[in-house]
Amino acid sequence: MSRSAAKKKPALRVVEKPQAEPAAPPRAGLELRIVPKEQAPFWSDVVARMVTDIKVRRSDGTTRHAVSWTPDQVMQVLTDGRGTLLLSFHGKRVVGAAIVCRDGDQFADQFDYLVWMAWAEPENKVLARQVREFTQDGIEDFARSKGARCLRWYSAREGWKRIAPQLGYKLTSYCFAKRLDEVN
Repeated sequence: MSRSAAKKKPALRVVEKPQAEPAAPPRAGLELRIVPKEQAPFWSDVVARMVTDIKVRRSDGTTRHAVSWTPDQVMQVLTDGRGTLLLSFHGKRVVGAAIVCRDGDQFADQFDYLVWMAWAEPENKVLARQVREFTQDGIEDFARSKGARCLRWYSAREGWKRIAPQLGYKLTSYCFAKRLDEVN
């Protein structure tokens, strides 16, 4: 087998057709695909870029978010089936991605989905905004098709206070944290 054939990504097929109507009409040229856990390893380069961009996106290279996970750990979550990777394509290019995980009361029949990570290619600001909204609509459709009652996510970034309501989110609680690995 040639080296190029061994690295070729398999064609993604629509694995789960959302039963709910799309929240908004499809945006021109954008397509969302749900990646089965068996195919997640083929997309490790996208996951690595997503994690890197989330951790370090400043132009001076400084760390933006002090997250502890690595691309390999994120891939393990996907291949174990504890998270689902959703990819947004513009033509054949991946321009956005999200990872969602089932969340909620483990003893109740109802559950939520946690949007663990979401990323839009930052080079084109206009396209990034369209990808963010398009991917959000896809996440909602996916969660509805699974029977989720709510989407939830957390962010330490102040800018999301302005953006979240535009995407239909409401602030429902505050999270307080105390670092145990740092000296006061």
